[in-house]
Amino acid sequence: MPVNKVSRYFLSIVCSEEKELIIKNMLLQKLKNLQVVINNFSTTKSEDQIKVEAHLDIEVNSFDNVENIINRLCLEPGVNSLDFNKVSSYSAADGDEDNDYEVQ
Repeated sequence: MPVNKVSRYFLSIVCSEEKELIIKNMLLQKLKNLQVVINNFSTTKSEDQIKVEAHLDIEVNSFDNVENIINRLCLEPGVNSLDFNKVSSYSAADGDEDNDYEVQ
């Protein structure tokens, strides 16, 4: 069974309230066909801004595509700030249903 290298990233986007749905839809639509698992997707409202946060588990061979999506989101009108940081790495076997990962 092949083992895939996966890295977990934390993504935080602060945007204007009126751009919230556009940013969320853009992120989800562009990530859906990549080898990415979205964990802990949340939205927090404060005054006139929205913070969208997610943990993304990204297979190594999909990272460049995800990075291009993140760079595109940075240019989107209404995005005030964006943080994208690596949290950890692990190896996962294809079809590993019970999520027993080896953290590196």
